[in-house]
Amino acid sequence: MESNSPKIALEIDQSESYHRHQRQRFWQILLPVLLGALAILAAAVLLVLTITGAQTGINLSQYADASSVWVIVMVISLGFVITLVLFILVYLLARLLQILPGYTRVAQLYAKIIMLRLQAISKKTAAPIISVQSISSGVGGFFSALMGRKKR
Repeated sequence: MESNSPKIALEIDQSESYHRHQRQRFWQILLPVLLGALAILAAAVLLVLTITGAQTGINLSQYADASSVWVIVMVISLGFVITLVLFILVYLLARLLQILPGYTRVAQLYAKIIMLRLQAISKKTAAPIISVQSISSGVGGFFSALMGRKKR
């Protein structure tokens, strides 16, 4: 198996689906993660601007400001953790995609071998039944033609 790894790597690099994955990786993985992180950050900034009254000019009490800071810190922390988990998952899936195509190719080859063996076994088991049926039909047709009867 180790001697075939450069050949498998070459087949993977030449695969059309692999090239399609390389082209679409940004649009299907990186862009949604970045947009999600930016949306969380924008919501936190909007929350801070709304609570502090930067646009309205309303002054809030000191305790309300402190509680708002704690809420914002929790939202940002949760967003950071979710973003970190997503980046880790994307990284692990990218690593898995480097390894997986070679093994899926091997699995496809084994599945094809099993399919061919099952087809051969089914042909061997069906051959006697088919030959008996064909001989029976031939003998029946011979005697029907001999007797002058025609089947409808």
